[in-house]
Amino acid sequence: MLRKIFNIYEDNEFKVITIFGININIKKHPKEIENLISFIPIKRIRKLILYFDKKLDNVNKNIIDFQKYMEALELARKIHKDTFLKYKDIYTNKDIVLIGNGPTAKNYIKINNAIHIGVNRAFYLENINLDYLFLHDGQDIELLNEADKYNPNTCTKFFGYIDRRFHDYKPVSIPNKYYKNKKMYIVNSEHFIYDNFVYDITSFPLGEYGSVIFSALQFIFWTNPKRIFLVGCDTVNNGHFYNNESDLLIDFIVKGWNRVKEFRNVFYPDTEIISINPIGLKGMFKDIYSNNNEYTYKNGDIFKI
Repeated sequence: MLRKIFNIYEDNEFKVITIFGININIKKHPKEIENLISFIPIKRIRKLILYFDKKLDNVNKNIIDFQKYMEALELARKIHKDTFLKYKDIYTNKDIVLIGNGPTAKNYIKINNAIHIGVNRAFYLENINLDYLFLHDGQDIELLNEADKYNPNTCTKFFGYIDRRFHDYKPVSIPNKYYKNKKMYIVNSEHFIYDNFVYDITSFPLGEYGSVIFSALQFIFWTNPKRIFLVGCDTVNNGHFYNNESDLLIDFIVKGWNRVKEFRNVFYPDTEIISINPIGLKGMFKDIYSNNNEYTYKNGDIFKI
């Protein structure tokens, strides 16, 4: 008689207590919230509580992300006017070449009279002298040392700041000593729910989308050029022009390039974007290719610089 009133049995996941025919499932390795509600006999109510607990976790994460963004925003408003204000519209009616680190950068035929802006190791390319260099990943000390020594009198260097508190996985901030004689900017990292391109770069942190290339692009738009040529922006994991290693977050970076196109269409519709030797960006902008020391369209027609 007692066995009919009260019974206990176990499987791999639950200990089940039966009292007067009502089963109470107790998870053997529960989360805290699961343990608290495991005594509730109605399964639907338990599921409902777990559902709202998960939603609450998401709300809490969004609140934390918002707090982080506000910290980055405050830093940007203190720093960015000194960093960026004087560059507003300075390259109107001029061409800018943005140089990434993809393997196709080796095939770049120099465009004379253009402003050259590079990211990371773009200064390794021997056939060009960069006018500007953007960096914001502090993990590679060797790169920082080399960039520090590169053309100090002719290349303006922008070093971004990513607060290590904003990242769960690893510290990425550039050490403070490297900001000496550099233009400092604040990065709104890819973990923020407010990651976006910004028009007024004197007041907001720069959106990132998983690559420093997008920080450089926001600066380039701010200078208001006639044309932007993309070099070495391969947007595939096929290595770099200096080695075969690559671990890009391609889906996230493609999202960034789609945002670039939207941003251009709204804020700078007269600025033309041209991809040189595109791979991952093929068809997104106007495409041209290196061909016997000149540029041609895919059909072979000559592109006149």
